[in-house]
Amino acid sequence: MYAGSSEGYFETREIGVLLDYLRILNNKRQDVPLASVLRSIFGHMTDEELARIKGNYRDKPFHQAVSCYAKEGSDEVIKSKLVTCLDQMEHFRRMIPYTALHRLLDKIMQETGYRDYISALPTGEQRAANLDMLLEKARTFESSSYKGVFHFIRYVEQLQKYEIDYGEANTADEQSNTVRLMSIHKSKGLEFPIVIVAGMGKQFNRQDSKGDVLMHASLGIGLESVDLETRTKCSTLIRNVIAREEVLESMGEELRVLYVALTRAKEKLIVTGTLSDPETKVREAMNQALYHKENIGGSSDSDELWTACRGETLSGLDTSGGGRKRREKSIPHPDRGYVPGAGIADRTDRGADGDTSGIRKLECGRSLR
Repeated sequence: MYAGSSEGYFETREIGVLLDYLRILNNKRQDVPLASVLRSIFGHMTDEELARIKGNYRDKPFHQAVSCYAKEGSDEVIKSKLVTCLDQMEHFRRMIPYTALHRLLDKIMQETGYRDYISALPTGEQRAANLDMLLEKARTFESSSYKGVFHFIRYVEQLQKYEIDYGEANTADEQSNTVRLMSIHKSKGLEFPIVIVAGMGKQFNRQDSKGDVLMHASLGIGLESVDLETRTKCSTLIRNVIAREEVLESMGEELRVLYVALTRAKEKLIVTGTLSDPETKVREAMNQALYHKENIGGSSDSDELWTACRGETLSGLDTSGGGRKRREKSIPHPDRGYVPGAGIADRTDRGADGDTSGIRKLECGRSLR
């Protein structure tokens, strides 16, 4: 299974350690990046060994403690690890003035065995693709007017500061033999032989219409009326109007997203969801379908889709949430009288011959007459 991501690239282990390595090459007097590098495959050190280094020089910053221990440390194993890592970093530091950034990164990964180590980890193919993506980003960065390790580190820090992130590298193409997990928005423009649309029993998001202060582009601002004497508050007319418009607009957007989801399949579409009291809901859906066939057969597809929203259910799934029973409305049926629960029409006067032409179809409560 493959699940693409749109963020978290700089937070991955392989990218974070390599960026810390560049930070130390640029400025070796940085404690946190230095500890990260020593704790990684570059330094082969444990937390206990790092604590022993700092414990011997408590009055000095960590980067100074590392330098002192590499010269006069008592533990030869720790001292050997520090000398090897520091000498290797000094070797790459001398290459910075005359080596392009992407070539420097490639030499670091090749000479230290970092790429081989990352590729051997779980999901190694994905991790190696992230490293290749960093090389490509470095190559693209140096094609601009800014060059060098210093400017590249500042560039990455600015991206992280303003929460501008990249998704992890994509290792699967559209034709690969795998199951792809993605959001509906990300599936726009793509098609697949079999599509499973899950979570269709969830409630519509109507939080935009429930705030104390509602804002609308054309209607303005709607506030609640507060009575300071009785210490109560109630909704105002303009707030109710804005709330109603927000509900209609959000439901329209939900339907557009649903249309995208339902049109991605080439051969087979599977829609899944949960609902409470399934027998009753299926019976209501059958009554609704029968009524549509006999009385609203000439209506357009869009009218029928909006009509289905009247009962706050979609494709027979309960979207009122948490097993709560939705509000039912009776509708006239030419043969069986009023059919409870379908919620697709209001009661109106009907002729003596049973004519139902006066029935008003509702678009989420608004007349379409």
